[in-house]
Amino acid sequence: MKNNSEPFTWIVKNKMAASWWPDASEIEIYKREKIKIIINCSEFDNRKELSKDFEYFHINIPDFGTPTKSQLDKFLEITSKYGANGDPIVVHCVAGCGRTGIMIVVWAAYNGYIPKGLDPVKWIRKLRPCCLETKEQMDLARQIARKYQK
Repeated sequence: MKNNSEPFTWIVKNKMAASWWPDASEIEIYKREKIKIIINCSEFDNRKELSKDFEYFHINIPDFGTPTKSQLDKFLEITSKYGANGDPIVVHCVAGCGRTGIMIVVWAAYNGYIPKGLDPVKWIRKLRPCCLETKEQMDLARQIARKYQK
């Protein structure tokens, strides 16, 4: 599997997108795509660069790590609140693969986008091939999907 990614991928058009660390060109993509909410899942806080143009949230997950239950709860609270308003959301970390991938799978399973019986690792990798970099991330993705799949 290639470990590179695209700078921006719609997971569900106009609802949820995945991205790598945004620089000026990605910020322009966010604006063009009408992104309203940014959730940063890396250790680094880029609030100063982004908060003037977007609603910004930071969930500090270590590189190659998995989120805690409280981080998952916070993420689902944010995405439920703003998603209900119809605000397009982008999730990013540094490469836009591991931490971004697990959070996208959590959101998708919770919101019914991953049908029962479908492997969430295959589902996310079909949309963004670099997603989920470690066994722990893949295991958590499958555990969360089983919990929420309908």
